[in-house]
Amino acid sequence: MLDYEYLFSTALHTKLKERIQGGIFVKVNWDDILVVKIKRQDGNTFEYRFEDFSKKVLNGFTTDYAAYEVESEYQRFVLKQFFR
Repeated sequence: MLDYEYLFSTALHTKLKERIQGGIFVKVNWDDILVVKIKRQDGNTFEYRFEDFSKKVLNGFTTDYAAYEVESEYQRFVLKQFFR
């Protein structure tokens, strides 16, 4: 794993942990995809992916933006479970 992938993943994990309760897993896989998984206490798992991670980083992709995207989609995921 490249250093920037590790640093980005660690920083994103820290930002998400401040705002979201649950088990949070962040990693860049071999296909250059940033994968974020959130396992809730009720057993449901949320997964979000950012394709072409390296290109995104070279074009200014930040942990703040990634955290915003994940939080927004996670909020929709949670709301869908209670309001259909």
